[in-house]
Amino acid sequence: MCGVSCTFTSGDMFAIIIDVKSHHCLSLKHTRVAFFLSEGMMNENDTPKLRPYPQHPTKSLDVLSAKLIDNGLSGVSQELLKRRIEQAGYFRLKGYWYPFLTPVLEQPAKRSLPFRQGTQFQDIWDRYLFDQELRMLVFDGIVTIEIYLKSFLAHELSVFGGEFGYMTREGLPGLSYATTCPAFPRYVRRSPNRIFRTSGISGTPTAIRCLRTG
Repeated sequence: MCGVSCTFTSGDMFAIIIDVKSHHCLSLKHTRVAFFLSEGMMNENDTPKLRPYPQHPTKSLDVLSAKLIDNGLSGVSQELLKRRIEQAGYFRLKGYWYPFLTPVLEQPAKRSLPFRQGTQFQDIWDRYLFDQELRMLVFDGIVTIEIYLKSFLAHELSVFGGEFGYMTREGLPGLSYATTCPAFPRYVRRSPNRIFRTSGISGTPTAIRCLRTG
């Protein structure tokens, strides 16, 4: 459930305020989000319009790699740089070479081409590889935690209410039975997992099957 209200000022700004009320939280809360738009972003019907997203014409790998080298990126041939851009993507790598760009005089927090003197591509690539390896380690840890939680919940639910206890109000202590269990058989019937649909009693899978297969 949400409500939208627009508040327009007489100056050069107006705001769109959105109130959102979620019924799926443990405690119902209102979230108010305001979008402030500048003058000139209204159409003839006095309704807000967004500025068009800036267009970036597609450029070849030759053009992109030459642009970087011409702006001071050293320690890499154009052919190797083209392969790296093709492998990782120009805009993905841009986040890794951003700290090596020259600070903008009017806005020191921002940076732009050319690269700072002495910038080596290997330093940028090493950061990219480090981030990739760190991401794999984090994902591996997340998978380990996910498997443990599924196994733990399946065991505890089965011990507490039996194999099919999750289908009863008593088997889900502290949870909303009305919004969880009545719809569950539909999800089972629509599941593409054949083992999931045919296990248990009358096609209803056990708690262990639900959590370990899902």
